[in-house]
Amino acid sequence: MKTKMAACLAAGLAILTTMTIQSDEAKACNDNGYIGSICWTANKFCPEGYVRADGTSYPYQQFQALLALYGNTYGGSPSQNTFAVPNLMGREPVGTGTGPGLTPRAAGYPVNGDESSLVATPSHNHGVALSVDSGISVAVQDQPGTERTPGGNVPAAPQAATAQMYANSTNAVMADGSVSANIAGQNVYSGATPASGQAQPIPVLGPQLVMLACVNYSGTFPVNPN
Repeated sequence: MKTKMAACLAAGLAILTTMTIQSDEAKACNDNGYIGSICWTANKFCPEGYVRADGTSYPYQQFQALLALYGNTYGGSPSQNTFAVPNLMGREPVGTGTGPGLTPRAAGYPVNGDESSLVATPSHNHGVALSVDSGISVAVQDQPGTERTPGGNVPAAPQAATAQMYANSTNAVMADGSVSANIAGQNVYSGATPASGQAQPIPVLGPQLVMLACVNYSGTFPVNPN
């Protein structure tokens, strides 16, 4: 009986151990991560074995493993025997390589450094789809016209009873400026200059949450599989 109880206890302990023990590789900012990798934490400090990913330069001899992996990709000065860690303060990471329809991106080169765009785009038009609900109409007179000049007047029915000036289908458009409308909305200057003569930036940032990025310098040295 005692032997069976001991076996049951051992089996239960083994199951409990399997359920509670996790591999370090499954945790963020763990002490056995890969050197050179970056983790994010909501803490105010980086854990032991990590330094802030803030672009700081370090002497070659201080973090030799990081130096072997980074070189001077992220800054530093070879003439002064220093290298830098990536700077993710106020930045978002972007994958290296060339995405579909995108330009090549190499490690260490900032992309879109400004938080707003000041690049002037060519002057262009944005088409507005108008419907019967748009509140725009062309005023006309369905009685015979009384004026000979268009300025200050509206289209009217012809005086002669035999004149045919209308059709129930279209195959052309009126000249530019023939019909105008005031459409209210926010002014956004893109390629054009506002009255002040100064270009106005266009915000390009989406919702963000600030966290701390940390670089691993004392974990497992990664092996290049290639």
